Amino acid sequence: MKKTCISDYLSHLFEKLARIIAQYPLCFIISSILLSVLLSVGIFQLKTINDMDYLILSDRGKVLKDKEFIDNTFPINTSEYYDIFRMTQRPRSAIVFVRNKFGQNMLQKENLLEIQVLDKIIKNITATVNGRVINYSDVCGIVNEKCFENPIIDAIPEMDDILSGKKKLKFPIDMDPVTYTYRIWMMNLGGVKYDNEGYVKEAEAMRLIYSVDESNLSKEHWIKEWRKEFLSKVQNLKFHSIEVYPCSLLATELDLQPLSDEIVPLISVAVIIVTMFCILTYTTNSWIRSKPWMGIAATVSAGLAIISSFGLMGVCGIENICYNITLPFLIFATEIDDAFVIIANWRITNAQDSVQERMAKTYSKSALSITITTLTNILSFCIAMTAEFPSVRIFCYYAAACVCFTYFYQITFFGACLALSGYREERGLNAFIFTDVKEKSNEYKSKEENQFMYMNFFRDYVAEFISHPITKVSIVFLYIVNLGMGIWGVTFLREGVNLFALYPSYSKITKGYKINYEYFTEFTFPVQIVINKTLDYSKEEVQKSIESLMSKFQSHPNVAGSEFDVSWLKYYKEFQNHPISTFTMRGYDMTDKQDFIDGLRNVFLRIGAAKQFSYDIIFNHNYTEIIYSRFFVMTKNVSHGKVEHKVINDLWKIEEETELPVIVHSYFSPFVEQGIIIKRITLQIFWITSLLIFIVFIAFIPNVTCAITVAICILSIIVETVGYMTFCNVNLDIISMMIIILCNGFCVNYPTHMCYAFITSPHSKTKEKLKESLYHVGFPILQGSISTILVLLVFLSKDVYIYTTFVKIVIIISLQTLFHAVFVIPAFLTIISYAFEKKNNSNNCSEKEYYIVGSIESAM
Repeated sequence: MKKTCISDYLSHLFEKLARIIAQYPLCFIISSILLSVLLSVGIFQLKTINDMDYLILSDRGKVLKDKEFIDNTFPINTSEYYDIFRMTQRPRSAIVFVRNKFGQNMLQKENLLEIQVLDKIIKNITATVNGRVINYSDVCGIVNEKCFENPIIDAIPEMDDILSGKKKLKFPIDMDPVTYTYRIWMMNLGGVKYDNEGYVKEAEAMRLIYSVDESNLSKEHWIKEWRKEFLSKVQNLKFHSIEVYPCSLLATELDLQPLSDEIVPLISVAVIIVTMFCILTYTTNSWIRSKPWMGIAATVSAGLAIISSFGLMGVCGIENICYNITLPFLIFATEIDDAFVIIANWRITNAQDSVQERMAKTYSKSALSITITTLTNILSFCIAMTAEFPSVRIFCYYAAACVCFTYFYQITFFGACLALSGYREERGLNAFIFTDVKEKSNEYKSKEENQFMYMNFFRDYVAEFISHPITKVSIVFLYIVNLGMGIWGVTFLREGVNLFALYPSYSKITKGYKINYEYFTEFTFPVQIVINKTLDYSKEEVQKSIESLMSKFQSHPNVAGSEFDVSWLKYYKEFQNHPISTFTMRGYDMTDKQDFIDGLRNVFLRIGAAKQFSYDIIFNHNYTEIIYSRFFVMTKNVSHGKVEHKVINDLWKIEEETELPVIVHSYFSPFVEQGIIIKRITLQIFWITSLLIFIVFIAFIPNVTCAITVAICILSIIVETVGYMTFCNVNLDIISMMIIILCNGFCVNYPTHMCYAFITSPHSKTKEKLKESLYHVGFPILQGSISTILVLLVFLSKDVYIYTTFVKIVIIISLQTLFHAVFVIPAFLTIISYAFEKKNNSNNCSEKEYYIVGSIESAM
């Protein structure tokens, strides 16, 4: 076979290493264990981050720049003034949804009295932090020097007047035109029925919001612990007339760590399953040639890799995330597969050779293939490390470290264990109890011929099956259909987290999601429109341009009309026409810029309710110019996550088309941008992985045809996996993206092993090459696929979105990879090989010519 200097050098290097390991196996075992023990100290230094907004949202790009600009320009101190309307990020408020048990109108006396009791219970919830008792008043957001209060709670003393109709509630916002005091009823009331004038008649649901002081970082731990107690208490509350459902977003954030804690004990179950499977498949019908202890060695090797990688990350000070709990399962499920390849190559060596010689041949045959797959896996993770999401980058740091250590321990620790097993075999000891085994020569020979029946099955039956012309045509047809289904599925792939699948359908948290989207979407989140240019707002043409700007945004079907916008300029102009201004604004000329600014500062913004607008206007240092200002529009009828994304994207387009330099931002903007970035990263995975495989394969084995075949198959596997996610009700979100990135390396392994075995076969005939390649790696590939699926069985007891998504994606990619590695690649390679064979017979081409055109025929 013709090789490059890289493959020649590495093969020679691995042969030398194998001989050294065979000479000193105990040294490699002890040193590997000592290294792992030494690095394990770092595990105790790991710091886990649970700030989900930081982890799952982009830390670069347009939205972050806009948010930072608004935060720096219009700072909000929730320790002094809490205003959910002016938040630039998702509020961390504790929220409960309330419904009548019998679906009746919530504006009834019994319901309101129980809501009053619920409010008191929540405000009396306490948490103990470092020996101090923390209650809601210690962590609440402040409005007018007291804790933020829900409008409905403030209105309960007027309950009789409200129920009798003497006092009416104006929906969605009730503002006093004289004092500018207001109550935002859409904050509390959902599923509202109102008359033509907007006065509330009925409400099907209520929402209570308990704001927290987000500006005071010293209270961060207090807030976290209080919210935990809030979630725990609320889920167990029971009333006679009402049902209470906790905030879904809060539950999702706080449940991640408990979910991780629940899954940790399952690691031991996964280890037992994988170990038992390895022991069974490493056992043959020969007491001498069986290797059950190598099954334990394989899992121990993977365990050492996981401990070492997490320990190294702790020593290096790299923060941990809860999603990393999936890595031990994936390492046991996927990276242990290389051990199957090593054992398979050991089995085909001559049992009469010395252990050193057998180790050298085993490493020469398998180590280079494993090196190629490991290198491509690491490169894939390195590409993903450039992602905009901190959680993805951290996840890839740990995944790359796990893959590196897995490779290192398989070569050293597992190889040393294999050498010891070889010495036991050489001495004719029992594989289980290490006693002498007396076998007759003919009996031993018979067992030697039959012990690899699984490997023989792939050589004698699967290879014959694939070699048949009808089978090849069928495989190609199935491949095309499968790929077509995958591409079709990609076009219908849903983006964003499926909120209704995060928890079981019967849970209160899922019901809370449904209530939110069913009853609280008529008027939803505000959108900030910031003008980042100095303007003379006293000029009529400037005022008209502002009105025109607001009209453009309000023309969107999901943006409420001008009566619901929040504009300091609009209310300032209305105030100028108010009878009170006849006295208060006397002496100010509103057409003069300085008088306009002085009247705004000294009169209008001094009115109690109008002080809120002071957070929307930025003056220069001597108050002669308004350099920045901010306005708000209200979105409406945003009944689904897709609508949220569409609205924000449409408003961004309007932003680009406006004449004035504006910034459009909402606390939903980061989640919309997240979906855009996730889609881009996933699409990049399609071609970058294939390109990496092509480059690495060419570098080690300069065969263009094989490199292209492997690259196309891997691209197909990823496309099909993402496409089949649609049929399995899995959305493209940050969770599924991280799983795809990790499994991306898994889909590289099997096709590469198969292609490498085919191209390095010394046989000249295509059918013989096919038989040998399937003999070498066919059964290890099947072993790996089965072991991967077996590990996933431990997740069946957890009906949680993160774990079900994990199981679905890994099973899809396992089956797709098995199909492509065992059937598609052999079929493609034999078709191409037969074509070159025919051309060789007819044209008598030279070996050199075949190499130039990329023939997969090996040069003898």
